[in-house]
Amino acid sequence: MKKTKRKLLIIFLVFANFANIIFAQSVRELKLCFYDLENFSKDITQERKKALTEILNEIMPDIVIFAGVANSEALKILKGILEGADFAEMIEGSDKQKHLAIVSKIKPEKFIGLTDLKYKIKDHELTVERGFIHSIFRIDNYQLHLIGAHLRSRDKHPKLNQTDIRRYEARLLRYFVTDLIKENNDNNIIILGNLNDTCGMAPIKEIYNRRFDIIKKMYDIRPIDSFRTSWTSWNESNDDYERIDYAIGTSSLLAEIKREKTYICENRKWE
Repeated sequence: MKKTKRKLLIIFLVFANFANIIFAQSVRELKLCFYDLENFSKDITQERKKALTEILNEIMPDIVIFAGVANSEALKILKGILEGADFAEMIEGSDKQKHLAIVSKIKPEKFIGLTDLKYKIKDHELTVERGFIHSIFRIDNYQLHLIGAHLRSRDKHPKLNQTDIRRYEARLLRYFVTDLIKENNDNNIIILGNLNDTCGMAPIKEIYNRRFDIIKKMYDIRPIDSFRTSWTSWNESNDDYERIDYAIGTSSLLAEIKREKTYICENRKWE
């Protein structure tokens, strides 16, 4: 059986409007986290629950995007684990086993589950399997668009190429982000998620889209761990180390990221 070891992405945002800088008011900080739990259900063992509680208490995120959440009962457990959580939502796509969820200490101004996005490959119409989460947070005068994603796995499809399926899902994600940028070039947008491919593959290139100008491009934030490596998933059966979990932001967001506090965190007790 395939056994993997996963890491958490921690993104630290520091933001201040012009008035705050002039009047030397305290600068606000926001800690975002993405964690693919792979298969988190109400039947989780006490050991795993304790390990997850310890790591979240250690990093103390403000907002967490979780992938691999089984159902609403599992979401309730996750909300209880994150101390101070005031908001929790899960979306349900066509994949009925693994869901995207958000747990946050801050209530978003707007929350949307994008679960009906469709595309065609040849004569087959498909839906983005796990959908996308879109949450808009407003803190003082600062607005953040946080998008959670979990693209299709690499498991074989009976009729289609699994990479093509993922590429089309990534393309729809890119279209959605582009529309947000067209609404306002200064929109602060960040994608957190498991994109299930390495950075040189077609699905990831769809999101970067290097052909765009500097405003519409998306930039790989690429956190690193304590060993200065960026892998996020280890497959024990073949000893493969890969980076498949990403934090990708718009140019307007880059200056607000505090690099020394942005990192990959390994939960050594989570098996």
